[in-house]
Amino acid sequence: PLVRLLSSALFWRILLSSLLMVGVLGFGLYRAGRSHEELEYQFVRLVNHDLKLADDAEVLLRLTSDLETGKRGFLLTGDQSFLTPYNQARRDLEGVLVEAQDTAEPGKEDARVADFSRAVHDWMERISEPQIHAREVGIQVETEKAAEGKVRTDEMRSICSELRADALNAASEREHQAFESAAASRRATTSVLLLAIV
Repeated sequence: PLVRLLSSALFWRILLSSLLMVGVLGFGLYRAGRSHEELEYQFVRLVNHDLKLADDAEVLLRLTSDLETGKRGFLLTGDQSFLTPYNQARRDLEGVLVEAQDTAEPGKEDARVADFSRAVHDWMERISEPQIHAREVGIQVETEKAAEGKVRTDEMRSICSELRADALNAASEREHQAFESAAASRRATTSVLLLAIV
């Protein structure tokens, strides 16, 4: 009976069809697994890089605003309470800069973070701290010098705004690609299953 079964054309047809179906389903599972890994990678990168960098840039924008308004308020009024947000921003700045530098990729991103870091430290060293010290000892700061500080902080804000906009654009593009990849994976899986059924 075994010899007769092995010599039967129907047996071999069923066996080959079964093997073909298993092969097709195995390939489908492999493709689905690879697509899932790619999708997971895209979303992890979306959260850990794009959105994180955009958030760091947003925080740097806020700190820049606190530094500028705190300094300007103190120069105008001499009221020490205006230096509270200024000093808090100075304390928070270094940690956020380190975080942004760690998140930024080599190239345009880390160059922008480095540009901002140089600009803000130069602004504090050459403009804000000398002006605050002068006001503390009773010397009025000239309007022209105060205006120079505003120009510099506008430049710093521009760097952060560009960094944030690029990170959000990258996040949006990555999200779109991830959903396109998921849709393509669904179509491929459906095709493989239909082929297996046929």
